[in-house]
Amino acid sequence: MGVEQYSYLWDGSQPGWILLRIDGERVQLTIEFAKDRPSARELGSIRKVVPDFQALPLSSVLDRLKGQPSLPLGEFESSVARKLAQSCRDAGLNVVQLVNERPRYLLVNELTKHTLLIEDDDLANRVKDAALQRRIPIRHIEA
Repeated sequence: MGVEQYSYLWDGSQPGWILLRIDGERVQLTIEFAKDRPSARELGSIRKVVPDFQALPLSSVLDRLKGQPSLPLGEFESSVARKLAQSCRDAGLNVVQLVNERPRYLLVNELTKHTLLIEDDDLANRVKDAALQRRIPIRHIEA
C-alpha cells in the first residue's frame, strides 16, 4: 500500500485535516534480573507488580521468563511509568528507565473531529512524512 490512497489529507478534497504534534516524554521500562535469569524472589515480585503476570500461575511465569536476563515492560507516558517503576522498586526489583522525548503525530480532521489511525507503523510514518512534505497544517500540544 502506498501513501497515494491518503492524498485526501493534503489535496483539499476533504478539508480540515491537520497533523497534531504531541510533545511529551515516553518512558521505556525494563526489569533487569540480578543474575542471568530471574530468582524465585524476583518471580514472586513480578507476579505481584506486573499486571500481565498477576493472573498467571507461577509455573507459567517461570516458563515465560526462563533464561531471560531481563523483562521489558513496554513504553509508557511518564506519570504511568513513574508509578509502575516505583511499584517495582518497592517490590525489590531492579527497574531501568529509558526516557524518549520524541514527538508523536496524529492525523485529525478539525472540522469533523475524526482521527485517522493507521495500524501499519511503517505506512503511518510514510503518510506522516508525505503530509509534512506537502505542508499539511500542524498544531502542537504538550502531553
